[in-house]
Amino acid sequence: MTRFGYFLYSEVENNFFQEFEALKNEGCQSIFYDEYTSINDNYDSLNLLIKKCRPGDLLVLRSLDHICLSTKQLSYNINQLKEKECHLVVLEQESLNTIKFGLNSVYSFILDFCDYHSAFHSNCVLQRDRSYLNKKVYKGWTPEKVILVKNCFKLYSRGMTKNEIVNLEGLKLSTVQKYINLYTSGELNRIETYILNKEKTIKKPHGKPRGLSDKNKVIARKIKIMVSKKMSPKIIQDQLDISKTTYYRYKKLEMKELTN
Repeated sequence: MTRFGYFLYSEVENNFFQEFEALKNEGCQSIFYDEYTSINDNYDSLNLLIKKCRPGDLLVLRSLDHICLSTKQLSYNINQLKEKECHLVVLEQESLNTIKFGLNSVYSFILDFCDYHSAFHSNCVLQRDRSYLNKKVYKGWTPEKVILVKNCFKLYSRGMTKNEIVNLEGLKLSTVQKYINLYTSGELNRIETYILNKEKTIKKPHGKPRGLSDKNKVIARKIKIMVSKKMSPKIIQDQLDISKTTYYRYKKLEMKELTN
C-alpha cells in the first residue's frame, strides 16, 4: 500500500512548508501539490496522483477542501477514488477516514453531501430569481418576452438541449436556464397576470394641480372679485389674510374651479 499525500499551497499565505511537513509527519511516501490561484482551475498534480492510485493505496489530506474547489470537482474526484478503491484520510475531519469507517460508507456520505449541496444551490438560484422579480415588480416584462419564455420551454420539452436553444434564439445559456425555471415553477403565470393588470390600468398624468375645497372656493371668488376691481395683490392679501403663495395659487386655479 502506497501512502500518498496531497495539498494546495498559496504564495500569499506562504504555507508550502507547513503543509508539506504536516503530510510528511503522517508518513506519506509520495507527496503531490498544486499552487492555488484565483485563475488556476487545472490541477495537474492531483490528476496525476489519482491516475497513479491503485486498489488499497491511501490518500492523506490535511483538509477536504484541497480537492473540492467546487462541488462538481469534489464529486468527480471522489468517484475516481472510489472506482480505484483507494482509501482516504482527512486529518482535520476525523469522520472522513475510510480505513476506520469503511470505504463505501465514507465515499457515499461525501457523494450524498454533493447531491444535497447541488440541489440546495439550485433552489437558492430559483429563490434568488423569484426575489429579484418580486423586488423589481416584474419591471421590463412584456407580452413578447412572455412568448419567448414559452417558446424556450416548448423547445426544451421537445428534446432540444439548452445549447441548441441558445443558438436558435440567440440567448445566453443562463437566460435559457432562467426562463425554464420560471415556467416550471409557475412564476410565469404571475408575470402574465401582472402584465394584464398593467395594461388595464390607466396612468394618471403627473403634476395635476390639486383642486379647491368649498371653503377655499369662497376665498377664490373673493380674489376674483377684488382682481376685477383692480385691487393690488398686496391689499388683497392683507384683507383676506393669506400669503403671497396662496394668493397666486388661488388666482391660477380660480377660473378652472369656478367654471366647473
